[in-house]
Amino acid sequence: MLNTFHGTHCWHQQLDNGIHEFIFREASREAVDEWFLHLDQLTRSVPSDAMLHLLVRSTADNPLPVTYMIKSAHNWVLDNPHVYTARVAFLHRSNFYYPHAKSFIRAWQMSNGIAVRFYASDRRHDAVEWLLTDK
Repeated sequence: MLNTFHGTHCWHQQLDNGIHEFIFREASREAVDEWFLHLDQLTRSVPSDAMLHLLVRSTADNPLPVTYMIKSAHNWVLDNPHVYTARVAFLHRSNFYYPHAKSFIRAWQMSNGIAVRFYASDRRHDAVEWLLTDK
């Protein structure tokens, strides 16, 4: 691992393969806010033509506050028109509620060049493989 930032609610680490992994340690609005803080720092530190590869997972027992996450994603995209080309893979638990995911995907893909996929937590290998593909 190259860079690691252990926040209070959300951790960020850059893996050797270039993927930026975000780990939600709790399911709270504070964790979502901290995640977007990490994203702000990350996007300011890489060239604007860089492809970002983001792996996002939660270790919390409860699902993340999806409605708050959707609203925050929407606002973040609007505030960051320079958003880079990115692939975002979310690893989710069995208590994940899929219809909310569609709204989240639409919010993120408002910005051209951002692709989002969701994977069950036991499919980490598949998520990483997708993140690193050229297609």
